[in-house]
Amino acid sequence: MPNTLVPGQSRLGHVLHDDEGGPFPASLSLEDRKLRLTVPWFGDEEQRHERRFIGDAAWWGDDPDGTRFRYSIPNELLFVDPAGTVVLTGCRSVGWTTSFGVGAGTGQIAVDFAILGANDTSHFTRINGLQTQVEGLGMWLRSSSIDEQVESNPDGTLRALMLRLESPPPIAGSPILNLEFHPSFMRAHERADQILVHDGVSVQTMTGKVRSWGEHLDCHFAVRDLMRIAAWRAVNFVDAKATRNASPERLMSGEIVGRAWRPVVSPLLGAMGSSTELRRSDLLFSHADAAPGGVHRWVKMHREAPRAIQPVLRLLDLEGASLETHVAQLGMGLEALAYHLARGAGVGAQDAGNESFRSRIERICALLPSGLSVLEPNDSLPADLAQGYNAVKHANRPLPDADFLLNVYRRGIQLFRAWVLTLIGVQRNTLRSRINGDRITRLLNQ
Repeated sequence: MPNTLVPGQSRLGHVLHDDEGGPFPASLSLEDRKLRLTVPWFGDEEQRHERRFIGDAAWWGDDPDGTRFRYSIPNELLFVDPAGTVVLTGCRSVGWTTSFGVGAGTGQIAVDFAILGANDTSHFTRINGLQTQVEGLGMWLRSSSIDEQVESNPDGTLRALMLRLESPPPIAGSPILNLEFHPSFMRAHERADQILVHDGVSVQTMTGKVRSWGEHLDCHFAVRDLMRIAAWRAVNFVDAKATRNASPERLMSGEIVGRAWRPVVSPLLGAMGSSTELRRSDLLFSHADAAPGGVHRWVKMHREAPRAIQPVLRLLDLEGASLETHVAQLGMGLEALAYHLARGAGVGAQDAGNESFRSRIERICALLPSGLSVLEPNDSLPADLAQGYNAVKHANRPLPDADFLLNVYRRGIQLFRAWVLTLIGVQRNTLRSRINGDRITRLLNQ
């Protein structure tokens, strides 16, 4: 039985390492991107669990000062079942039901991270390293562990195919948490007539001192979001693994044999993809287009100015929202970006805050090379975006027709993507040709 968490399936086991009393039964499940531990109780266990889930919402006559017992869910728990151990961290109560007359109840615990195969809760509140795989990242990096050589017959048919599998050295990403890209390969499955090899690239952050999950995740989301900008679609994480120096790989004898990278399941990683349908032609730019230090500048910006980036990126998650909603959120993001750029250029907070929306878009456009088709005709984008954004934001203004709003929306997206290319150092001629030839820009002419 593999130690995994399959969406829609529950694992029935026990929670150990409790600070009050012995093990208790629980069910661990992953459903609708929610990681939940369900705890039933009855009889002697009734008060212990009721205290933890109900907490200070009730008055306890045997402990009026609230000092004898625990009245909250421990942040870390250890779950065990026949499939293995799972360390759960970031635990908190999200609801309970009880029958005071019968003495039975059920509590729900939300979990931020499940570390599969770990067995010490104290070791994973903070971590030394995190690895994730992002859809299409190897294609974007143009890095592979497979060296392919083909020999053909005189008639052009295949005579021999030679594959050499060797991972190239890591690719530096950013000094922030020592972010690197690690190409690797794995023989995934083998049978008499088939050998499958998985070729991929992991994003890795690694620190000598333990850091919070959030600090590591910031870097990994920055890479995922850069891939989203390149593809302009909801590119997702494929999997994740974590390591802690204090929890190495050991033999049954206890001998340490190396670093342990343990699979991680977390709702904080968002939707998880299993494969990608991306093609190289779907990407606006690649890693090779960025200047040295370009990825680092993006990671730094992503960490320090989320209000200037996240509203635009979240457009990719607005399934079913109206065009007006998309235009409004795009406008908020571009407004925050321009404010950030103004402050970085030395404009005072009050003056930067008082700039008109049109002036803010002009500030972004001024950073871009001439000849971008999304600015035409006659550099009209600032005025058109201002008209569209103000119309959907203010109820007393007439709403432009849908074709105008859609055109403005697509041009605004390309404006943001073009700015990202300037941030990471893409040469101006390359930027111009990529934006002008991109599929979203082509839609403007249809």
